[in-house]
Amino acid sequence: MKYIGKYKNMYSNTCGEEVSILEYRSDNKYPYCECTMCGKDIKRHMFVVQSRKTDIELMYLGADCIKKFS
Repeated sequence: MKYIGKYKNMYSNTCGEEVSILEYRSDNKYPYCECTMCGKDIKRHMFVVQSRKTDIELMYLGADCIKKFS
């Protein structure tokens, strides 16, 4: 997975704090990790939800679950 330089800052009701959402992509067809929300394998497109206060990664989301994230 490579960070492609896109990110978004927002308040998350799910996490209860200000977060940054970083976008990663891969050309590899093998699973990188599992989605925190649904448990499916993440292969090519991943979003990392990171705390703005501590920079700790809170969630790993796939392309489908990022649409449901608030």
